[in-house]
Amino acid sequence: MTIGADRQATGDAKRDGIIRAASVLFLRDGFSKAVMADVARDADVSTATLYKYFESKEALFEAVVIHSASAVQDDFGAIAPGTTARDFFIQALVSAHEVHQQAHVTALLRIAIAEVNAAPELARKVFDTVVGGRYKRFQAALDEMVQRGLLKPHDTAFGARIGMGMIGQNMGQFMQYQTAQAIPKLAEGVGQGGGGVAGDAMGLGAGL
Repeated sequence: MTIGADRQATGDAKRDGIIRAASVLFLRDGFSKAVMADVARDADVSTATLYKYFESKEALFEAVVIHSASAVQDDFGAIAPGTTARDFFIQALVSAHEVHQQAHVTALLRIAIAEVNAAPELARKVFDTVVGGRYKRFQAALDEMVQRGLLKPHDTAFGARIGMGMIGQNMGQFMQYQTAQAIPKLAEGVGQGGGGVAGDAMGLGAGL
């Protein structure tokens, strides 16, 4: 390993350590009460080093949320050859189930929402990056299905919002299952007209 590569690895390790320490403190104390000096102490770095990597507590919190969310990223855009639209919508339910099982990610998002009045720009950045990113990936998947002829051409940005809303609306029923394996069968039986959520989503795509 070259000197430059070694320094990069050391820097990455310090940054990751700071993010891990900050995640614990933000989840325990919330954004407003978390103290940067405590983050530096728990990450075993100096306060000056901490600010070298993150110029503010807002920047650190944003990095923590994005890091946590990326670790449990949905795979809305992963459409294998031969996948049908129904297969995709069921997989979207499974993916959403797995994301919602990660309590620390949901908790961090709630902390950001709680800070809307005190730090509106922070809350907006977190929402746009995490939630907005999911909408974009879902829309990209819809675009690909339209290109494959699996769905009729339609406003996929609007379709993504409706589809994500349908998933969220029924998530309470899915979350009672500890394993994602139970979701496909349940998805076929929940929704209007007995077609399940997947059937509803298929109808939405076909009708646009």
